[in-house]
Amino acid sequence: ILAWEQCPPNHAVNSSCPKLNISGVQLSCDCTQNLYSLATGQLLNNIEQNNKYALVRYRTEKIGSSLRIYN
Repeated sequence: ILAWEQCPPNHAVNSSCPKLNISGVQLSCDCTQNLYSLATGQLLNNIEQNNKYALVRYRTEKIGSSLRIYN
């Protein structure tokens, strides 16, 4: 099980673009048009050519029927 930060990693937090959108197996940013892989967290395109950050991954742990997600 994978868990990723949903805030765009390649621009400052902006109230008009506060989170990424899930689209199939990708996350997209409406402000920059960047696409990120839900499988690896990596940036799939580099529209602005200065983007260098992948998604921040959270640790996950399954204990019985519970799922724990933490940073």
